[in-house]
Amino acid sequence: MINSSNHHHQHHLQHHNMTTSIDELTSELYMSSKVVVSIYSVLFVISAIGNTTVFISLVKNRNRKLRINLLILNLTIGLPV
Repeated sequence: MINSSNHHHQHHLQHHNMTTSIDELTSELYMSSKVVVSIYSVLFVISAIGNTTVFISLVKNRNRKLRINLLILNLTIGLPV
């Protein structure tokens, strides 16, 4: 009877340890996904600012109708050339 109780206690501890490790893993994944979303958000804002700056400078200098300027303009807007 003591042996059966001891076995049940060990099984319960193993289950508790597995649950704890799953909780820790979930927490780590949640934190790493927050980091990834933050990095992509910063990159998106920097890219949007850069594209807007290039777009404004190309629109202001419209008197030069070079093909490369039109290509860059289309790339900043995101339209297919």
